[in-house]
Amino acid sequence: MNNVQEKKSRSGPRRGLREEHRERLVACAEAAIAAGGLPALRARDLAACAGVSLGAIYNLVEDLDELTLLVGQRTMARLDAALGRVEGRGGSGDVGAQLIAWARAYAGFAAEHHELWRALFEFRMARPRDFPEWFAAAQTRVFERLEATLAPLVPALDAAQLRARARALFAAVHGIVALGIEGKLVALPAEAIDAELVAFVETYVAGLRKIGAAP
Repeated sequence: MNNVQEKKSRSGPRRGLREEHRERLVACAEAAIAAGGLPALRARDLAACAGVSLGAIYNLVEDLDELTLLVGQRTMARLDAALGRVEGRGGSGDVGAQLIAWARAYAGFAAEHHELWRALFEFRMARPRDFPEWFAAAQTRVFERLEATLAPLVPALDAAQLRARARALFAAVHGIVALGIEGKLVALPAEAIDAELVAFVETYVAGLRKIGAAP
């Protein structure tokens, strides 16, 4: 075996071990956030959990911001999968029923993965910068589901307007769920979340249909 081949054979296992440590570190961070929210994300505890030295963490990720975003990417993938499992339940072409199914799935996800879900919206990076493309892509996949469903109701909108409409709908559903789950809205007890989501989506879809039918 020549020197080049020997170096390649050694670098392969090293890369594999690094990825193994990185994956373990992300899993430890995910478990920490799930158990105690973002304040539970402490470098020393993460190092002990992952079985690496404290300094080695920063050979695996750039900083704790990147680590938190990697956990967020996993959470967004789980959310996308949860929404995907109810896709088509509304029946062919029934936009209202489909959006209600998604709203309910979103509420269920938020309740089941409460701290991980909260972390998506509470996290602030230590230094201002744009989100990395891989994290933005995870967000986009969720919104694309809404865009595809809304498109037949608002055919006059261009792509940018449709994206904005889908994000506004997501924000409204998120607001109902968040205020209910967090107990911050006295008039909306937790048991009323489902009924309010259904009422909101039905009213929203009816409004879009009325606008679309207007001359």
